[in-house]
Amino acid sequence: MAKEEEIQRINREHALRAHDRNSEALQNFNKAAIESANIAIRSLLLVNGGASVALLAFVGAVESGNSEINSRVLVEPIRWFAFGVGAAVLTALFAYLVNLLDALIAGSMSRNWDHPYIHDTPMAKKLIFRRRLLFFAALLAAVFSAISFFLGVWSITAALSNLGI
Repeated sequence: MAKEEEIQRINREHALRAHDRNSEALQNFNKAAIESANIAIRSLLLVNGGASVALLAFVGAVESGNSEINSRVLVEPIRWFAFGVGAAVLTALFAYLVNLLDALIAGSMSRNWDHPYIHDTPMAKKLIFRRRLLFFAALLAAVFSAISFFLGVWSITAALSNLGI
């Protein structure tokens, strides 16, 4: 009997170490995902904002010079890049709210001494639902920002080719 108890004790120790390694890996993956999301959001903001600024500078140069170019054809591309900037800002806001809800969810869980030791509360369930909505809203805003950038590039290409530039 003592040998079986020893085997169970060793198995529990191995299981605890495996659980700890898994928890550590999960934390690392979560940090990497958040860091990657931050880089993606900054990139969306940078490419759309940079394109807007560059296009506005080009329009300013066209308007201040004696050019016969009709700068009104550049309004649509500027609009797409501006939509992309706005969507990127919304993405950042939604991502912040998702991270805030993660903290609120963790704080609203019920802790006890029985397995599985942590349980959802009614408040946690509501927060989890809101978090899911905000997460999908952030994804949609990010996709819209990327699409806006590509539509802006497409429309500026079409506008410049129509102008003969």
